[in-house]
Amino acid sequence: MILTVTINPLLERRFYYPAINLSEVNRNGNLILKAGGKGINVNRQLNKLGLKNIALLFIGGSNGKLLRESLQNEQIHFSDIITKNETRDASIIISETENKIYSFFVSNAEINSTEVDNFILKMEKMISTCEVVVFSGSSPSKTADIIFPEGIRIANRLDKISVCDTYGNHLEKCLEASPTIVHNNAGEIRSSLNSNLRQIIRLY
Repeated sequence: MILTVTINPLLERRFYYPAINLSEVNRNGNLILKAGGKGINVNRQLNKLGLKNIALLFIGGSNGKLLRESLQNEQIHFSDIITKNETRDASIIISETENKIYSFFVSNAEINSTEVDNFILKMEKMISTCEVVVFSGSSPSKTADIIFPEGIRIANRLDKISVCDTYGNHLEKCLEASPTIVHNNAGEIRSSLNSNLRQIIRLY
């Protein structure tokens, strides 16, 4: 079993148009709702490969209900922690003939300390029943920054393979926790850490 951990999921409202004129009203677009987030994309690929997997994520509000339905429609197995605040959403505008995508994201959901504690408790139980755990995507808030580093430490203690694919202020703590595999591009590392790339390689 492969567990993915996504702490900043996204409800994507995808609008498809044959062509887009940004200075005019664009009508008769086709709307499709999709669950978004790096970890959820991993679940999609694992399903295509026929590998058993499950996602753990935060879900909240009306957007969370739509996100849950989208996951169920795609047959992505998941477990969630309910949040007081709305799951973030985005409008993804797609021009099919031009093959262009315009993305408009709202602010991240604020996660409180009780929700973080509940998430970590469930995460530890789920890590104990899997072989590999993938920590993917960004962190929604400073309060939630502790989740991925703690998850990596739990995976190490339970002798599980951990994959770190994240960025932002919590990345340095994630690396200090010693994940089995780090999957970052150089740009993400440079924008997330004060150290330069050579220092990071020497340290970790």
